[in-house]
Amino acid sequence: MPIFSIALVLVSAAMNAGWNMIARKQGASDMFLRLSLVIGAVGVGPLIAAEFFGTPILAASWKYALASSVFLAFNYLALSRAYGSGDFTLVYPAARGIPALIVAAGDVLHGHPPAALGWLGMALVTVGCLLLPHPSWRHIQWSRYRNRTTAWIIVAALAIVGFTVADSQAAHAYPPGLATAMQYNVLETTLSIFTFGAVILFLDRPLLHSIDWSAWKWPLIASIFAFGGYTLVLWAYQLSAQAGYVIAVRQISIVIGVVAGTFFFREPAGRSRIGAAAIITLGVVCIALAR
Repeated sequence: MPIFSIALVLVSAAMNAGWNMIARKQGASDMFLRLSLVIGAVGVGPLIAAEFFGTPILAASWKYALASSVFLAFNYLALSRAYGSGDFTLVYPAARGIPALIVAAGDVLHGHPPAALGWLGMALVTVGCLLLPHPSWRHIQWSRYRNRTTAWIIVAALAIVGFTVADSQAAHAYPPGLATAMQYNVLETTLSIFTFGAVILFLDRPLLHSIDWSAWKWPLIASIFAFGGYTLVLWAYQLSAQAGYVIAVRQISIVIGVVAGTFFFREPAGRSRIGAAAIITLGVVCIALAR
């Protein structure tokens, strides 16, 4: 995997962990809708201007963005439910770790099979993610997964697979570069306003619990991290043939999340979680060395 791509994804990982911590702390499901509204409100003007005066991407990517927005809506829904019923160090690693190998299988189908060292790295990342929530490897508590939180984790993971495949395909459909990655990110996020809103209405829930302007402070901060972080991922997709590598390296954010869960949310940690974080890090190193 190119070094520049790795650097992009590592910066993205830190930003991804940041906005997920904010979402976990805020708890309400409309946090995700507010996040999309902020990005759409700020970005839709420049997006339209770019279509007329810059590099147009709409014709080549709208179908990918639409599909991705549907998966993104279900990811937001699943995360909001999972964060509300489970601890951060269980939900975040499991939801992020499961998709890596599935996306890699898609790379094989598209004619870009990962190298052997890359497969090893992705496997280590997945194993580390699944081991991380357990306080002890000698007494793995499978009962932690036998609850409704696990169902939402699975939905979130499958949704991540869905929008990852769509976005990685889109990244090769429009001209490469940071600017076009930003345009696509705005398009996808703006569409998710409608898809996520439709899901919430279907569940007979209010779109926004409050219209108090003070409630927009954290979504505003989270949107900066979410938009900036995922723009870098979209750019990395353009530079790497294997989307599985990108999504696996991005899981270094889980290591950051473990530290955050321990110090900010006072969730339990121990040597087993440090060991799991080390396994994830080793997997990322393997991917970085894969060719």
